[in-house]
Amino acid sequence: MEERASTGRAQGLATLLDKLDTPHEGEPMGLMDHWCFFKPRVRQSEAGPDNHSKRGGFMPPVPLPRRMFGGFRTTYHKPLILGEMMSKEAMIKAVQIKSGQTGTLVICTVSNRFSGESGLAIEEEHDFVYRDKPSKDAKDATATAANRLCAGRFRIFACNHPGSRDAVPVIRLHFQRPPHSLRLQIRH
Repeated sequence: MEERASTGRAQGLATLLDKLDTPHEGEPMGLMDHWCFFKPRVRQSEAGPDNHSKRGGFMPPVPLPRRMFGGFRTTYHKPLILGEMMSKEAMIKAVQIKSGQTGTLVICTVSNRFSGESGLAIEEEHDFVYRDKPSKDAKDATATAANRLCAGRFRIFACNHPGSRDAVPVIRLHFQRPPHSLRLQIRH
């Protein structure tokens, strides 16, 4: 895949993170800014029940219904430069099947290589975890975990807007105690 490292996405992320200096064309990208690029555009009708792309395609068609991000490892060789063309190569490095107290897990490790006009810049491995649905008697600790993670009343997250390459809508999650409720607010 190839994509131009547009300043709009990097500036949108800097704004979201409340940084005083926003990046400009010709400057190096910040750490993890490359995550704003190479995002698939998935029509709503092509999304699965978990709002990810339907199974198949690049990722293996694992039959377990729950998918989540399990972690990553990154090696930075040199910075990617805003305004330049970049490329991304992705390959499935490993698929592991594990069994534990919560049932079967499948861990799929994807290797990504990001290059700029001057060569290889970043190498990453991402782990994606596939799980079965929790049993009916399993305690749902989502609200409790969310309250432990959030010191304040809300956290802000960003995602790519499916209709625009550079728009960064703001998603604000409000955690309220008790009862453990979650309110979602999306602002474009």
